[in-house]
Amino acid sequence: MFNFKPLRVIFSLNSANLGHGIIALTILFSPHSLLAIINGKAANEKRFDAVGSLKIGKNGKVGCTATLIAENWIVTADHCIHETTSTSEEDIGKPLLPSQYEFRLGNDFKKPFFKSSMKRWVSGPKINNETLDIAFGELSQSVPTKKLGLNLIIASTQQWVSRDLQDIYWNIGYGVLEAFTNKKFPLSNKRQLAQLTVTATGGNALLNLFGNSENLRHYINKFHPEAFEAGTLEAIIANGELLPQYSIHAWDAHGREDLINIKIPEGGWQDTCFGDSGGPLLREVEGQLRIMGVVSQGMDRICSPLGTRFTIFGPEVKKLMQELSIPIK
Repeated sequence: MFNFKPLRVIFSLNSANLGHGIIALTILFSPHSLLAIINGKAANEKRFDAVGSLKIGKNGKVGCTATLIAENWIVTADHCIHETTSTSEEDIGKPLLPSQYEFRLGNDFKKPFFKSSMKRWVSGPKINNETLDIAFGELSQSVPTKKLGLNLIIASTQQWVSRDLQDIYWNIGYGVLEAFTNKKFPLSNKRQLAQLTVTATGGNALLNLFGNSENLRHYINKFHPEAFEAGTLEAIIANGELLPQYSIHAWDAHGREDLINIKIPEGGWQDTCFGDSGGPLLREVEGQLRIMGVVSQGMDRICSPLGTRFTIFGPEVKKLMQELSIPIK
């Protein structure tokens, strides 16, 4: 999900600030090896056609996911617009020109029915002196939605209440169907869908979900010990901090009743991974899809299913969208 760089592993002796969490060990991956939704299902229905992909620079593979929210605007994660195909460590995070990005519409990244370069990027507002991980891109050419028979997915903001946490949401992204392993990455370049439930809107998402750090440790040791290869328990917990009104946490709802005696559901957990950044958290409202937020960060570094932090359309984001004349409900 992140703008991770070279495939080789880089160990940093200094703490790095990624998202809202501090970690002491950083693993960076090449954009050529980005992964996507874990155990997803095909999202080839026409109603998802406003969800597209980002091609970054000369890289021939999916970089991030983005959603068409107006005929000439898309929304994605802010860290996606700081990707680079350079192998120089000094260039990590250096943004490319907007024209070097390409937004593609179509179920298959390699067979888009519409594509456009970017005219400009507008990063999300700063909250507590930190730029929110959300960005809006103005397309070089507007999408002919009527000609294509395409429905926009309008952004939506809401006051989250307890009943919202019981509803089903969808996340869509492009890429593979399995979690990170040492195997060759089987990129599919096709839209995949994960079914999620919002578990927290504030505080520490992981401690809220698992009750305490020992329950979390037990879960990781039993089901995903490889997560500790990328960081400590403390680092994983630090990633769970949410920014009230601007971020939420969502996780696969299957089998969450008892997190000590948990059983992995048939087909495995559904969750997001590298390459899903910027992808939408979708909800059906009165028969129409609405985008509630975008994939910002996972709870660990190697995609063991611990859920995803989504950046949502809080007050300052809504204000920015209104200034850009982007519709929001």
